[in-house]
Amino acid sequence: MCEGKCCNELGSSSYMQLFYIVACAIYAVVLLAFFIMGLVEADLNLNTALVEYLLNVGAVVVFVLITTSRCCAPCCCPEQMPDVPRPCPCGPCSSTNLVLLDYPFLIAIGGQFTVEFLVSSLIHWTMDFEYEDGVEILHMARLINVIWMVLATVGICAGLRRYQLMQAQIVAPITPAHGVHADLPMGTVVGLPVVGNPVSPSVKEP
Repeated sequence: MCEGKCCNELGSSSYMQLFYIVACAIYAVVLLAFFIMGLVEADLNLNTALVEYLLNVGAVVVFVLITTSRCCAPCCCPEQMPDVPRPCPCGPCSSTNLVLLDYPFLIAIGGQFTVEFLVSSLIHWTMDFEYEDGVEILHMARLINVIWMVLATVGICAGLRRYQLMQAQIVAPITPAHGVHADLPMGTVVGLPVVGNPVSPSVKEP
């Protein structure tokens, strides 16, 4: 059974958006650290397997949370998710399009996992060949990580923009410019009609 209400709260929560921004920032910083360590690995003998494992697990958790609450659930049960924009069609390329503002971070995570899978497959395939081939593949993968680091940095800015728009949607209904009857067309009379004889203006006798 589709629990659209839960996904609606998860996908439209500004607190979750802050969590995604922090996760994106940590992701970008760790990728930058890995890139720098890769440049000086000849002088440092560091074991980063645990950090890479935690990074990958955290990235998978964030990726699943975003895609399920903002991509999959709105398509499966849109009537139960009025506060989450529909992912398809993605809409115009604009800084006010909430759907597109999630893409940089999602592309960074998806791209990194795809490249890592291909690299691990190539390294396994080249194990029977020269050792230098595997080293060159690793260096190429680290250079490609710069792309995901840049996308994650863009994702931070896009996430902050989405948070700003989400906060504006929360505040807008209670501002003076959006009153109780702001959705009524011009000229609409609000209230009950008064029944009775019209009151004529008083005429002063000379």
